[in-house]
Amino acid sequence: MPDNNFAYDIFISYAHIDNQTISKDHKGWVELFHRALEIRLGQISGSNPKIWRDPKINGNDYFDNTILNKILDAAALVAVFSPRYLKSDWCKKELLSFINQEKKIGLKNFSRIFKVCKTQTPLDSQPIETQNLLGYEFYQIDHFTKRAKEFKCGFGNDPDPHFWNKLDDLAYDIYYLLEFLHHNKDDSQKIKLFLAETSSDMKNEYEILRRELLSCGYMVLPEKPVPLIKHELISFLMENLIKCKASIHIIGNNYGIIPEGSTKSIVYLQNQTARELSKKNSNFSRLIWISEHNNPDDLRQIDFIKNIIQESALKQGDDIVKSSIEDFKTIIYDKLHSLSQQKIKKIDKNITRVYLICEESDLDDVYKLEEFLFSNNIEVIFPLFDGDEFEISQCHKENLSICENILIYWGKASEFWLRCKLQDIRKSAAFEPLCPISVSAVYMASPETKRKNHYHSIEVDLIIKNFGEFEPEILFPFVEKVKNGFNDG
Repeated sequence: MPDNNFAYDIFISYAHIDNQTISKDHKGWVELFHRALEIRLGQISGSNPKIWRDPKINGNDYFDNTILNKILDAAALVAVFSPRYLKSDWCKKELLSFINQEKKIGLKNFSRIFKVCKTQTPLDSQPIETQNLLGYEFYQIDHFTKRAKEFKCGFGNDPDPHFWNKLDDLAYDIYYLLEFLHHNKDDSQKIKLFLAETSSDMKNEYEILRRELLSCGYMVLPEKPVPLIKHELISFLMENLIKCKASIHIIGNNYGIIPEGSTKSIVYLQNQTARELSKKNSNFSRLIWISEHNNPDDLRQIDFIKNIIQESALKQGDDIVKSSIEDFKTIIYDKLHSLSQQKIKKIDKNITRVYLICEESDLDDVYKLEEFLFSNNIEVIFPLFDGDEFEISQCHKENLSICENILIYWGKASEFWLRCKLQDIRKSAAFEPLCPISVSAVYMASPETKRKNHYHSIEVDLIIKNFGEFEPEILFPFVEKVKNGFNDG
């Protein structure tokens, strides 16, 4: 089990020069990045992350025991790679100190190091220990000059969407690591998907799709860069593909990178390897997208696409789509919904659960509902009321993920509270695909108000109004829907 007694969630390691500004009125890139990461990670996790960064006020990249202690007390290291970072002995010491500590903890499925590439740094110039890590590139190569152009880090009326999209990728990946470290959260129940590497012209579509899949709660593989040597690549692909329920392939106009020892591109070899697995494993599917505007000039790519179309009918369950990316996403999510339903049937199929959401001040009245539901063989789950803000929030998310039925008790709470709970249910539909909500209801109790009497909603299945003493009959329609919904699943 990992050690979860960390004083800090994140230590940001960076070179002083990468935070310098042209004037005292401006904030440096690293300072703005720090603040943006703090905000976004807090929004995703529901609590303020503890991030430490040496302000380096003296202008030097200086390493001492104080910094060493901060490094060893951090759950994750965010290293801001730049030419100066790779030349700084002190930055290297920060990185290697964390790497040495990480080896002692020995996590098999996670790296606690996040490589933020502020600007372009050749892979062979990076420390060998970090070369096999996925990098978060906060720059893009100009098509004409071939120079790296950094994403503008900042807030205000004209934020750079490229920066915030890439920050979103980083924040979600850090969030999943922290969930595992602090709460030993098991990812074994998540549906795993292989999102195949694509050619450079489809990089934007690839990143958007990966971002959406992660935000919806799926586990996206691979989590490391693909090898550039053929025999290593094939072994790497099989190791990752056999863990997944499906592979997703985005086919562009370009043929893509050809690994050493091969005459075929990585894009081609990924599809070929997934096709072989699909033939052997009836539970594995390929989802292939070719843009409706696809018009390659490269003869190799023309032949590749022609072969994909010709062999696509060989395996039932594989899908090849030539359409818009939005249409392809619809097909992906339909397929994933089907996989989710198959998985739900295997999870506690003899237990019907209701998550009874209420305010603590209403508990005395709510217990009467619990007793009635329990007498009808329904397991009732309550919110957590004791604990810090983070624990309460995490328990709430977990309850939404495991309970297929929701009953909100609106008694002494405000209408704003009710709206927040309904918003949580809407979010759960996207973020918890393994267990979609079957039946939802709002039970309105004393005190009676004009707003409650006139309240209507089409996003919940039942509105139950009872401002007097609890009468079991009033819950009969809810119980009937719960049991019918459960049996139908």
